Amino acid sequence: EGDAEDVALGRQVLDQLRANLANDALDQLRRQQVRA
Repeated sequence: EGDAEDVALGRQVLDQLRANLANDALDQLRRQQVRA
């Protein structure tokens, strides 16, 4: 049972990391557009 919980937690962490990376990328694009 512990393994399943660990896997679920790992997926949540990965999803959060992906969301953070996506937000960072969008922020960078917005900054580049403002400069242009």
